Amino acid sequence: STTGARPYQGEQIPTLGEVLKVIDNSRTILLDIKVPNATESVVEIIKQAKAFDRVVFRVPNDAEIRRLRKIDPRIRCVLSGPLPEKDLSKLLDHLKQLGVIAYTPDASQKLSPTRVSRFHHAGIAVWVAGAIRHDEMQRMIEAGVDGLFTESAAELQQIIRDTETASLSPAVRP
Repeated sequence: STTGARPYQGEQIPTLGEVLKVIDNSRTILLDIKVPNATESVVEIIKQAKAFDRVVFRVPNDAEIRRLRKIDPRIRCVLSGPLPEKDLSKLLDHLKQLGVIAYTPDASQKLSPTRVSRFHHAGIAVWVAGAIRHDEMQRMIEAGVDGLFTESAAELQQIIRDTETASLSPAVRP
């Protein structure tokens, strides 16, 4: 805020254990561990909460996946990286071999419904980061991505509502 007001002042950030108790089982919690030495403690909290099915680690590379899986093989991962210009086959085979549940491509502009469908056929979700403009979010929804990280959550919700309303037959539109 430019006025210097801090409406969040005095608020306490919940612990992972508290978040796992509050968030229901229908939600996925994405963790991006910035301090590798904290990973084992985080995994212990997930283990105690029996929450491996609803927590996903966002990782930058294959080595981090291997490191996490040595700690506990139940850890689920989403990998980030570039999309190849042409053939996705090699990347999709690699992702399946790694056992990732989702992929976050570096360049969402290369995504099309056909490319997203190829990921889905391989059993891998597509989560997009960095789509902040209305037209980018709309294009990603139309391409069929499974998740979208944005700083414009209210706008994204409206786009989703508009898309769902437009797909209804005229007889059932609100």
